[in-house]
Amino acid sequence: MGKKSARYAIAWMAVVLGVLGAGRVGAQEVRWESGQPLAAGQRATLELRFEGASPQGTVTLPEIEGLEVLGRAGQASRTQTTQSGWGDAKTETTVTLAYPVRPTREGRLEIPSFEVMTQQGRVRVPATRIDVGRTRLARAGGGEIGLDEVVSAQLLPADRRPFAGEVFDLDFVVTVGAGRRGELLGDPVSRDPNLLAGDWGEGRSIQFDGRPGVQFRTPALLAESGSVRLSPVEQEVAIETGRSRPDPFDRFDSFFGARSPSFSSLFDRTEKARVIVSSEPVEVEVQPLPVPVPQDFSGAVGQFQLKSQVVPQKPRAGEPVTWTLSLEGRGNWASGVSLPGRSIGPELRTLEPHLERDFSEGDRFTGRIVEDLVLIPETEGVHVLDPVRFVYFDPMTGSYRESVVQPEALEVAAGWAPSTPAPSPPGGPAPRAVAASESVADASTDEFIAPLPADVREGGGHARPPMSGITVGVAAATPLVGLFAYVLLLGLRRARHTDPNRARREAFDAMQSAVEALRGTEGARAPVRDLRAWQVASARFLELDRAAPSIAEFRELETSEAGAWEASLVADWICLWRESDRALYADAARLPGDWCSRALCLMERLQRPRFNPARSLLPRNWAALGSAVAVVGLLFSVAQPVRAEGTEAYRAGEFEAARTAWLEQAVADPMDWVARYNLGLAEAQRQDKARAFAHTAAAFVAAPRDGGVQRNLSLFGDALAEEGRVDPVLSRLAFGNGPAFLARQASPWEWQWVAIAGAIGVALGGGLLLRRRHVGSTGRPWGAWAWIVAGVAGVGLSLVSLHQYGDLVHPDGALVVETSTLRSIPTDAQASQVQRPLPTGTYVRQGREFLGWLQVELPGGEVGWLRAGDLVPLYGVPEA
Repeated sequence: MGKKSARYAIAWMAVVLGVLGAGRVGAQEVRWESGQPLAAGQRATLELRFEGASPQGTVTLPEIEGLEVLGRAGQASRTQTTQSGWGDAKTETTVTLAYPVRPTREGRLEIPSFEVMTQQGRVRVPATRIDVGRTRLARAGGGEIGLDEVVSAQLLPADRRPFAGEVFDLDFVVTVGAGRRGELLGDPVSRDPNLLAGDWGEGRSIQFDGRPGVQFRTPALLAESGSVRLSPVEQEVAIETGRSRPDPFDRFDSFFGARSPSFSSLFDRTEKARVIVSSEPVEVEVQPLPVPVPQDFSGAVGQFQLKSQVVPQKPRAGEPVTWTLSLEGRGNWASGVSLPGRSIGPELRTLEPHLERDFSEGDRFTGRIVEDLVLIPETEGVHVLDPVRFVYFDPMTGSYRESVVQPEALEVAAGWAPSTPAPSPPGGPAPRAVAASESVADASTDEFIAPLPADVREGGGHARPPMSGITVGVAAATPLVGLFAYVLLLGLRRARHTDPNRARREAFDAMQSAVEALRGTEGARAPVRDLRAWQVASARFLELDRAAPSIAEFRELETSEAGAWEASLVADWICLWRESDRALYADAARLPGDWCSRALCLMERLQRPRFNPARSLLPRNWAALGSAVAVVGLLFSVAQPVRAEGTEAYRAGEFEAARTAWLEQAVADPMDWVARYNLGLAEAQRQDKARAFAHTAAAFVAAPRDGGVQRNLSLFGDALAEEGRVDPVLSRLAFGNGPAFLARQASPWEWQWVAIAGAIGVALGGGLLLRRRHVGSTGRPWGAWAWIVAGVAGVGLSLVSLHQYGDLVHPDGALVVETSTLRSIPTDAQASQVQRPLPTGTYVRQGREFLGWLQVELPGGEVGWLRAGDLVPLYGVPEA
């Protein structure tokens, strides 16, 4: 061939390659495809198909009006190789991105054109039109039925003519037709920009227009007046389109392991369709607020109440006073409702106020705001605080109203004398110097406490209230039964994990899953992963050590020590194994067409190893006893919150703030003896002798061994004895010797548990002795007798100590903290009942409550009524 001919050949080859390359680039195509018809409100899949290309990076879809994309797309690829007539192989790759979508309306949707980046370059996706039809569901007995005939939704405002800013109830009702079953998915969704609503809350079942349904309710408001069209509210519902029979093996399979696929094929499955049901728009006429508008009106609409509290009301000059102003109610808080301003005279110095908002989660319409303002009077005398006025519009009456509070005047006494050697912080007593030769009694002055009490405590100290006699009896038997049951449960769990047949059961299930995955591949190239998984699971099930056992090892199964296998069973297994090996390793080999069916038939002849629950009774599975004892011990340990607000305020001289913080802590946990101890100190600084003693007594019965509690109880008891009385049982218990000293070593609840533990010890020792008698143990019986002696001693000591506590063991015990009158009926009328005075410090038992009164019982059996605020419970929640 000459040079000229060679140049012509090269030129023709370049042209051919260029044409082929252009064809390959031009073969790229990206288009939309809908594998199923789309219906309004119903989930579907929209596919973006790449022909001859693969997407590169993330595909960003344009905004599609009327179509909601519900999540990320799933990706699938398919490669197909074809032979041309010239013997050349042509490979085509198709990549599909499947987007979960849901049309929001019927009609035609326009998907605009956009560009995507592929591995071969940028490609434009052409615009597409998709028709969205009406949602239809399967009708019982065949055919289809419209969505509105199966499930419907209604939006029902409680008031169609509310005032602007008025809070009204908004109901959303979803109903289903007769013979249909549905399941609500998620919460109702409202996208109305004009509607301010709270959480829908829990729905309740109702009958609406003769159909079963669920009703949701939420408070809502419309801020602007005029005609408003409320947008539809949507709810996703799963509707059953086919009824199925229940699977009787479902509960048993969930307990004994994975469900066998052979059982699954015997029972029908429930078919459901997920749809979106929407309510119709609702017209609401919002009324404007009436005119004229009061001058002090700031826009609050609803029902509000203003409250005021000043503590203390009789301070000394220079002592801080807290003025608490609170506004609570139901209304348009979100519109900027706030507390009104306060007018303070020049004789009172103010500190920066502290504001708190108290609203429940999910409820923005009902709550309160509280503002604490600290006042410091500079001079003595009577200081009158101006009234506070809050104006609001009440939609229930259709008029403007006001809430007015008039704080009580402050009676400010003279401050501490300059000659006092070491004055305490403002609000507390001033101790004076005491000579060494003086006694404590001689050193006392007119102040509440001359000797200083023990210091404040930090953190918390949780205790337990005493139990009733029946509870103690039941508790003595319950731990034995509960611990034994728990040991059996843990033993059963350990037995399942240590069961020697566990590996074979898992292998059996793996074989079934592999065969199910191989179905449909007979006669074609079988998936290597699934076929290899079947071989590995088979080797594990047959307990062969090698991953690829030989035929000789299969034949040894007929004479294995673990149990001879049937010769026909082994022969069938060898045949299946050879065919699987051939499909894995031979060139262009295929699985026989009946391989999967023969494999399933073989597994039906096998017996899946079962778990024997009786294995939990083996001694090695009772090692869980230690865990059970540890768990029972953890039941008595409770993590305590540590709060430092009260301690910091107390040491800074802000006794009222400290009292408030400790009172909140005591209300949250009435058995926090540290909070009750600190609360007693705060009440002592406020000169409230009875409450100081009562709270310290509550700390004492919870932590009687604490030295600081015993010291303060003695000091506060001496001060209270001047005006009231101290319960003799409490006095003997706190300061007596002998049995009283023994009783102070534990609280009533602890002594009750000593009695329970003693009963357990006696039962355990008796059981050991009976076992020795009937089983014939050769060891010495000292261990059993030690349990019995220790148990009897524990029961005896607890009975003696609980006798010292007497009525203080009762969980409803309380102390009178105000000089009160015991009345025969709960009323203040003087001439209509028998009554007698009751001094502070008296111990009573609380009974039932009636309109702020409490029925109480004295230790002698006398019963009467007292005001609830006159008592401080020893174990219950204290009142503010």
